[in-house]
Amino acid sequence: MPLLTPGRRWQPPYKPFKKETFPRRLLAAVEITFKGPVFGCRMCGNCLLQETAFICPMECPKGLRNGPCGGSTPDYCYVDKTRPCIWYKIYERSVRLGTAEKLLEVLPPLDWEKVGTETWGM
Repeated sequence: MPLLTPGRRWQPPYKPFKKETFPRRLLAAVEITFKGPVFGCRMCGNCLLQETAFICPMECPKGLRNGPCGGSTPDYCYVDKTRPCIWYKIYERSVRLGTAEKLLEVLPPLDWEKVGTETWGM
């Protein structure tokens, strides 16, 4: 269970079939080694941790990046009733951190060209 992500189940990160240079692969390995256990990083290549109270929005089974779906409740996820809705956890933590206004911003869609790559060396 990651340290900072509530309700996380282990799922391997996406690994695309493209060749990266050795320094970029090394940086990506360091990034997944750190961010995976701590934040539940899924290596989407479009990191939004600072906007979502340091909980990865890709934890959502539907992959929603701008808020919860219509069927979720504070108690459970609409898709998987055995886990809490990650967006309710993001909102609760944002209120505690005083950054709830950042959740009003519309986050950009996922850039599929960057999926599986690191975000630290951009």
